[in-house]
Amino acid sequence: MTNYTLITGAAGGLGSAFAHECASRGQNLLLTDIDTEKLENLIIKIEAEHKHIDIKYLSSDLTDTDERKRLFDYITDSKLNINLAVNVAGLDYEGLIYSLSSEKVSTMCRLNLEAAYDITRFVMTNAKAEKYHIINTASLAGFYPMPYKALYAATKSAVIRFSMALREEAGGRGNVLALCPAGLRTTPEVCARIDSQGFMGRITTIATDKVAKGAINRVLRNRAVYIPGIINSAMLAAASILPEAATAKIIYRRWGTRDVKL
Repeated sequence: MTNYTLITGAAGGLGSAFAHECASRGQNLLLTDIDTEKLENLIIKIEAEHKHIDIKYLSSDLTDTDERKRLFDYITDSKLNINLAVNVAGLDYEGLIYSLSSEKVSTMCRLNLEAAYDITRFVMTNAKAEKYHIINTASLAGFYPMPYKALYAATKSAVIRFSMALREEAGGRGNVLALCPAGLRTTPEVCARIDSQGFMGRITTIATDKVAKGAINRVLRNRAVYIPGIINSAMLAAASILPEAATAKIIYRRWGTRDVKL
């Protein structure tokens, strides 16, 4: 049974950074994403640079239970051993909670929580390697009450606590790392949001390739949480001395929503 690295959301900015980093380390890849065209283009680029590894892919919508089962069946039937899994696939709909439709709320919860939980469970249950590693992408937002990103922050908070709990359940057979980045320049829309924050947006943003490399190095060293960037770690430490109600108020003002009428 051959070892593979499973990366979800592989066609996105952070997912593709993980794919390139893992390929540079000689790891075989199993990539999945909902965007088939971007996924295939990514594979063409990686294969051109790293001819010595095997790359498999499966397009899938991880919010769908049947699609996740299809992914799991593919792994089992192909006799692939997942010794490293990187859960990157995630979704964020910004806005005051009453502005989000029930469909958007459900979709975010299914992808950010349910899919990450299900894939983590599958890997922990079926890993055949001497030791497995799992990286669950959370967010620095998971440590804060975040007006205007309330549901997103809540899902990422759950991912952090889930990952830390599973480190103990792994019982030494594996390690689960919660990756908690701040801003990442991925899509043009996300870049615009970062730029709109001015100086604070710039100093808290870390390049995706550095985040991917740092996360893999740390999960291999059995770390529990990785917050990329000294400034982001310092900001979290400073915020921890404030009551959460005060933190929520400060964040609400920063996001410029004070004048929105409820």
